[in-house]
Amino acid sequence: MPPGQRRASIIAAARQLLLSTKVTFTIRQVAEAAGIAEGTIFRHFESKDELLWAVVDDVFDPADLCARIRALPGDLELAQRVERALELMASDLGTITAVMTAVHPHHLHSGGRDAGSRRGPDDGGRRAVGAQAGTAGRDDLSEADAGPGAEGDLGGPRHDHPQGHHPDDPRSGIRTWFAAVTACLKDLLEPYADRLRIPSDQACTLLVSAVTTTNRPFAGSAHQFSPTELTDILLNGIATEPAESAPTTGSPPTTE
Repeated sequence: MPPGQRRASIIAAARQLLLSTKVTFTIRQVAEAAGIAEGTIFRHFESKDELLWAVVDDVFDPADLCARIRALPGDLELAQRVERALELMASDLGTITAVMTAVHPHHLHSGGRDAGSRRGPDDGGRRAVGAQAGTAGRDDLSEADAGPGAEGDLGGPRHDHPQGHHPDDPRSGIRTWFAAVTACLKDLLEPYADRLRIPSDQACTLLVSAVTTTNRPFAGSAHQFSPTELTDILLNGIATEPAESAPTTGSPPTTE
């Protein structure tokens, strides 16, 4: 298997374990899930923290989502295209929320991705593991390692991060996701520009804002809007047509 595919398979296995066990998964479990030897993982990831944050980086990567949005059938009506796009975005945001919820306890324990950052002369502009997970552990990732953050040397990651994450900006991942998805929605709506009351780029921002807001678990709303409901509200508004005035009783007014 090519190195890129092998690395992706390791990340996929780690993500499933992260969702099911939080950060307590072990490298042995990842190896078993991916069907490889533990040593193979070490060729791609220097520490468990590095693997953990590679999962976070991967889940924020909007490339697959944008490809699915662009692949929507071209013969759909405007409402159908909007609803399908909202469904895809909601699903992707659900995965992001689940991964970040699983990581959250470790994020607090280790002081966040900003804490303990250390960059070596050969970092090449890449973030250090400590910048992502605090006191990153370069341990041997043995069965005793119940989670990232073990003491030891900080290990620099072996991969670039096209998602645009920066150790000093913990929100850069979602901002990059937001910008990329907004841009790909513009291609989706452009054929219907003459039917929109606002410019298509503003409509795209509105779509992404609506779906991200309604899918936030801390929004506190008793009702989570479905893609169908959001589509109806976004395209038709929240107001109904005013009722016609009821006819008055009695004699009609006289005219001069």
